[in-house]
Amino acid sequence: MTKNEVIREIERAFENATMPRTEAELTTFNDIDAMAVIENFLGKSRDDFDSSNFLASVYMEDFSYMKQGAVEYYLPVVLKIMLAEPYDLDELWIYLHGFLRKDCFDEPSLKRFTRSQRNAISNWAAFLQTEWEKKEPWSWREIKEATDLVQRFTQS
Repeated sequence: MTKNEVIREIERAFENATMPRTEAELTTFNDIDAMAVIENFLGKSRDDFDSSNFLASVYMEDFSYMKQGAVEYYLPVVLKIMLAEPYDLDELWIYLHGFLRKDCFDEPSLKRFTRSQRNAISNWAAFLQTEWEKKEPWSWREIKEATDLVQRFTQS
């Protein structure tokens, strides 16, 4: 798949996700972590985030405290940010891979991605894997991790 095809698939798979408009739609937690999610995301649309203002070390942890609907709304933004050339946003990859690998398979609340969403995530990871294979050997870890995500989201 081309990058544009992957982007269109992500957009189609998550097109029915709606922007969380209240604290209750964003998170069920009631602690300092929930306050960070609310501060960082409440009232913000997908268009409010891009590669220049999405701080992986700040925002990606928030995904672990979001309700499923909020994850489905904001995740496409992050997937598309990772597709920004030259595909080497190392810090974002570390957090995003960890979230998708661990949280989506260990937390019951995040096991509810639809088949089309899982396919979109799998194809997204496959695209990154292919792009990284074209690069210098430094990206062997990322290639292995992307392969792992492709397998997990294809088999689930």
